[in-house]
Amino acid sequence: MSSFINLLIWAHLIGLAMAVGSGMALSQVGPRIAKGDEKQREALWDVYGALIRLVHGGLGVLLITGPLIVWLRYEGFSGLDMWFSIKMALVVILLISVLVGTRAGKKLRGGDMSARNTTQRAGMLNGILGILIVLTAAFSFNA
Repeated sequence: MSSFINLLIWAHLIGLAMAVGSGMALSQVGPRIAKGDEKQREALWDVYGALIRLVHGGLGVLLITGPLIVWLRYEGFSGLDMWFSIKMALVVILLISVLVGTRAGKKLRGGDMSARNTTQRAGMLNGILGILIVLTAAFSFNA
């Protein structure tokens, strides 16, 4: 069973890398979309779409492997400390922010430039939340 849990942890870290790495790349693509001309924006939208799929895929992996790891390794959530509760609250806020940012991105893609501020704010918030989630995980699991 420990090998299976180790594989889940590995997959969890891969999901983390997908979500956080792609999110960081999006922080560079978004402002270029907002400032670029029509030709530049069209090329960047393809990159944006690929990165969003990686973020969503990474979050999906995290949402599947995280509870499995906790259930199999710690026999549930009850034995985990305050840091874990804080981490999970941050994860919920992150998921909401990603959904808001994704919806605003679709509006922006459709030409609604008023959605630009929402995508930028969601992107900044997502970056901060990602850092805080990793920090609270380190304290939660005594890494």
